[in-house]
Amino acid sequence: MDLFGKVNDPIAHFVLHTLGWIRVNYFGQTYEVSLDPRSVRTAAVESFVAWMKEMHADATRPWLVKISAFTGRDWISVTDTAPEGIIAFLDRILEFGKPAAVPETLQVRQCPLDRAAGFGVEAVNTVIERWKAKGQGLPIDDPSVRALLATAKSGCTVKILSRDNIGRIVFGTYTPSLTTLWSRDSWGRFLGAPVGEVVPDRALGSAVELSARRVMETGRATVETWEGPVLSSTGIIADLAWDRLTLPLTSHEPNDAVLVVTHRLTPVDTDRLAS
Repeated sequence: MDLFGKVNDPIAHFVLHTLGWIRVNYFGQTYEVSLDPRSVRTAAVESFVAWMKEMHADATRPWLVKISAFTGRDWISVTDTAPEGIIAFLDRILEFGKPAAVPETLQVRQCPLDRAAGFGVEAVNTVIERWKAKGQGLPIDDPSVRALLATAKSGCTVKILSRDNIGRIVFGTYTPSLTTLWSRDSWGRFLGAPVGEVVPDRALGSAVELSARRVMETGRATVETWEGPVLSSTGIIADLAWDRLTLPLTSHEPNDAVLVVTHRLTPVDTDRLAS
């Protein structure tokens, strides 16, 4: 610990939970290893694995390794005499530090852009034509976008999603359709909130984020048909299908943005979903 000039518990906790180090204590052929999987760095993991393999290969006597990982509340441990068991535990425990992933429950099919004409909302067609006329660089404050967002009580949900300063996909303006899955209390909290955190259906929120990121990265408009079970804000599960237009927008701000229009294909009892 030459970097700090001393060794004590506060310093040890700092390097584990903040700097992402792996701590190794040993006495003879017995080793105690500890790490925080949510902060550990790749270089620390690679160095530890290489050191352990080399140590085991050169060992002239049996050795014992106890590895402990902090879960955020407590420590969990595994003890082994071979590197394979320790590495297997390390691989599994590092999942704590990876971004959460939700299993995909929705089926998504790519469709031609002209399918959006079937939404039956003239303001949608106007936006697409303006986007094409602008050389596929439609400003976020274009009059056609504002007009579409103001088209309340239509058969489409209209929203703007953007990437915030720390990379999250967040809701901007949100205009619900007559068949929205969300109660007024739910969608009223969307503005400025991360999609993956505020949408009641976690799988849907995750899929919406991924779709928005793809369009932001490619700069190409997409129309997709989505199908599958969706959880409404009232806890009712509906097996639905809907078309989804995602259109990249340009902005005066440095952050990316997309316009999203969804059109329900599956009839649904809106009183049950949005009451």
